[in-house]
Amino acid sequence: MNKLTINTQSRNELNAAIILAALIWSLIMIFADEIVTTHSRHALNLLPLLPVTIFSMALLRHYKRIAVEQVKQQTQNIVAAGLATSLFAAFFSQAAGGGFTQISAITIYSCFAISLCGINSVRKHFQF
Repeated sequence: MNKLTINTQSRNELNAAIILAALIWSLIMIFADEIVTTHSRHALNLLPLLPVTIFSMALLRHYKRIAVEQVKQQTQNIVAAGLATSLFAAFFSQAAGGGFTQISAITIYSCFAISLCGINSVRKHFQF
């Protein structure tokens, strides 16, 4: 199995996208009441798409830089980590009646990063 590598520019862009997305999400939750009063509940519900879009753009730029044979494996890793993160968020959003907004952005992004590292290490260890 070939070792997956990431070039420096892609790594920096992906890290910056995750940090920016976490900041935007946190600001959305801080100013949720103001957003609802000035605009509407629909605007608040659509704003979480902004961090996802930022990360997706950085991911697409990364895919343009890597070899074709690495795209499939990296895509599988990211999709699996995304599903694990979605399950984590769905499961713990109901904990103690907190609701989804009570889970901080950094917790969800940390779960995504840990899932991605775990999947990558399992693939490396078992060579598949």
